[in-house]
Amino acid sequence: MVVGLVVAGSASAVSVSEEDVTDGAQVGETVTVSVTLDELYRNPNYESWSVAGETELENVTWTVEYVDQTGEETRQVEVDGQYLNASAVENPDQLRVDADTDTSAAEVRVQVTGDVPPVEEYTYPGLGEDGEPESFLALGLTQDRGAGGTANSIDSWSAVHYTQESREARRALDGARETVAEARDAGADVSEAEENFGRARAAYREENFELAVDLATDAEESAQSALDAQQSGLPTVLVVGAVVVVLALAAVGVYVYRQRQEPDTKLR
Repeated sequence: MVVGLVVAGSASAVSVSEEDVTDGAQVGETVTVSVTLDELYRNPNYESWSVAGETELENVTWTVEYVDQTGEETRQVEVDGQYLNASAVENPDQLRVDADTDTSAAEVRVQVTGDVPPVEEYTYPGLGEDGEPESFLALGLTQDRGAGGTANSIDSWSAVHYTQESREARRALDGARETVAEARDAGADVSEAEENFGRARAAYREENFELAVDLATDAEESAQSALDAQQSGLPTVLVVGAVVVVLALAAVGVYVYRQRQEPDTKLR
């Protein structure tokens, strides 16, 4: 797998033969995403179209290479900015894929390099809810026929982004969530753990990651204690009752023993 990679369904029959997409990266880190396209002229049978793309990376440079049937590079285009399209180049034909030329492309290699953007909003799912880590659009590619023509999505890729602090907090929340759910499913009383978990989620959303770690740790420890007590098979009230009974029996034993040790004054 590429962890954190989400691939949308293709509306176009242009194939992605190779891909190199980060599974996740830290905010501000410079990354490179690259894909290779082939089956360029099949279903829909477009003999001429342009490569278009977008990304949420920052400080972006695109490099697009056109390769013929022999494997030779016939053209290379470099573009700066988050959008790759006809308006981003001096000559729109630079981005065209054309089957009717002597140097018609058999493959198109698209590479985009940029800095991982900041996270706009931090969220974390509640107990029993589904949720994905924060992500951004690493690369989206489109088959563009130009003005008046159709534009078909080729594919899009999303990657996880985080800060060191947010990743640590999310891992703590993951551990707490798993333990609280396990204890609850076992029938343990996890009310205290659930309260701390909810507070940890709120701290995470507010980007107070240190507090989120502390509260998530408290939630996990509380849930684990409740689970251990549940799995022992003796609720706390029964344990206390058993201790009282044992102490009472011990007191009776001591009393009987002392009575037997006293001399029988009535027989003297």
